[in-house]
Amino acid sequence: MGVSELRDSVGTEQLGASRPKTSSVVRPLDGGGARVVLYTSAECWRGAGISFVNIARGLERHGFQPHVVSLCAEVTEEFVQAGVPGTQLPRRKGEAWRLRKFLASFGAEVLLVDRAHDIRIGTLAVLGTRTALVSRYNHFRAKPPEDL
Repeated sequence: MGVSELRDSVGTEQLGASRPKTSSVVRPLDGGGARVVLYTSAECWRGAGISFVNIARGLERHGFQPHVVSLCAEVTEEFVQAGVPGTQLPRRKGEAWRLRKFLASFGAEVLLVDRAHDIRIGTLAVLGTRTALVSRYNHFRAKPPEDL
């Protein structure tokens, strides 16, 4: 049913009466200082890193405390140079356990990941905790990856 049919069926007076008298603007979410960890196991600086920098800046602008955790010195350094605080964890067996320990010590409320591998590690790291896991995905393909 279109607007004109709706007007005809209920009358213009009723439509006008149901509208709010003043317009309210919804403000962006205020993070209240919530700590968000952006996790990447990338072995080199790539497009996702640039996206993470932009996401981190937006989070900070809205009151969150973003922090990147990386497994590669080059990647960590790129984030730090871009003004995003970062920590490098060693790349070896026990990756999820080390990430879990970092999340607990940092007091992370959200873990943001973007690669299939990182989703699996992130899931193990937050399982049984109050830390939320968020997967960021760019729609480059007709459908999301199936190797999750």
